[in-house]
Amino acid sequence: MSSAHADAGLIQLSIPWNTLLGGTSAPDEVRTVRLPLVQYYRGGGRVIVVALDVTNGLDRSAEDPELVALGKSITDPAIQQVYREYVAAVDTILRPEYLSLAAETNLVRAIAPASLYSAVVTMTNDAAAERRADATTAKLMISVQVEVAWGKLQGGPYVGIAQDRTDFPFLDALGLSSYPYLGGYADPDDVPDDYYSRLVTGNQLSEVVLEGGWPSRNVSAQITSSPGEQARYIARQAELLDKAGAAGRSADHLHRSRAQRVPTADQHWSHPLCLPGPG
Repeated sequence: MSSAHADAGLIQLSIPWNTLLGGTSAPDEVRTVRLPLVQYYRGGGRVIVVALDVTNGLDRSAEDPELVALGKSITDPAIQQVYREYVAAVDTILRPEYLSLAAETNLVRAIAPASLYSAVVTMTNDAAAERRADATTAKLMISVQVEVAWGKLQGGPYVGIAQDRTDFPFLDALGLSSYPYLGGYADPDDVPDDYYSRLVTGNQLSEVVLEGGWPSRNVSAQITSSPGEQARYIARQAELLDKAGAAGRSADHLHRSRAQRVPTADQHWSHPLCLPGPG
């Protein structure tokens, strides 16, 4: 179903540190491992979105476990150089329409050591500058965690993304990671209408949902759900994407609005992708 109804392909990548630090060049890794999937997506006329992750996806207070096991750190300028070389290979070989350089930066800033966040800021800005100098055609992004922007995970008021806009001034678009049920919303209908759009009010950026969802079963005594509730969330998210200015309509009956289903191989539900429209 995802292959039939997708109009974009989302590729989420942790940096392959073992491979790159083991002697394989970034271009060789990208051509051998990543390019075949992109060619498959391109063959179906799909927009390509590549999202890179430079910290620990399961614990934003920490570095990538693969890098830690090697006794290395992204605070090391030599490791940042390897990252920039990988970004360059991804950009020039895969030619994605959207390229996200780091994930959930506001959550990293909130809970990681300051030195780790500073390294993320430095390496992404340096990579973005190199891509601009090389006349990239990709829209450059980072992603933010929506629940953190709303203050839900911190138990405080709305925070927004002003600091992210300051720290990452190269943004052409904004990636979103959103799990409203983790932010205390018990029902999809409780999620505010401006849940996405408020993040860019007054300083517009196109928004792309790179990660998120709603469970189809009970997660804990406090977080309960069902397949029907998950389906209602998909419909609700389509409404939120409309209000955020998404463009294009999916033929999938679960996505009657402008949410687009992206093929994934390792999830029991698909990541929705919001593709921005003109203006």
